[in-house]
Amino acid sequence: DKLFAKVSVKRVHDSHRKILACGKLIFKDEIIEWIFQLHENHQFNFLQCSVFGRSRMLFYKAIARILFLKAGTDENIVFKFLAPFEVILNKVLGFENPEVHINSDNSLLIPLIGSLKDIRGIFTSAMTSQQYLAVYKWFSSRYLDCMKQVVEICLTQPKVITGALRLLEELVYNRGNRIQFDRTSSEGLQLFKSISAVVCTL
Repeated sequence: DKLFAKVSVKRVHDSHRKILACGKLIFKDEIIEWIFQLHENHQFNFLQCSVFGRSRMLFYKAIARILFLKAGTDENIVFKFLAPFEVILNKVLGFENPEVHINSDNSLLIPLIGSLKDIRGIFTSAMTSQQYLAVYKWFSSRYLDCMKQVVEICLTQPKVITGALRLLEELVYNRGNRIQFDRTSSEGLQLFKSISAVVCTL
């Protein structure tokens, strides 16, 4: 909690307490940097096992908090962190090869379920409008409208449906008034239409 509050209280000279800003220092740690670079790496065994779905969501929720602190106003840092998910989703949804997608290869269901939980964890940590919009901009640019297709194809796959609906639930959860689209933007309408399409499909 102290870390995520961006400060820690530390005793100095056994007589005084000093507030030290440590949030901006932690991502300079070699291990933290390694996690940022290889967070989809196979060395994280629990990410390869479907029974640890909740653990992987909490994993991404935790590192996303540090990510947002590191990124500040630089959306490119967030986009770079999210890049590995593009590789998975592009393959699962057939963007990479139209002949290989979840409708033709059931082995892609597990990485799809995992990615839905991972992205949900990241959205959960987006506490401010700026943080939320950075992730939303990435997700809505290519994958939001595909959720209807995912639901249509996987109606007989409850784990996929559950993962997709929980992600969309988090997407529209206006926690702390974080969803603040520009008045001249059509993003709010797009979000409403995309969510409505999924609901109508079910």
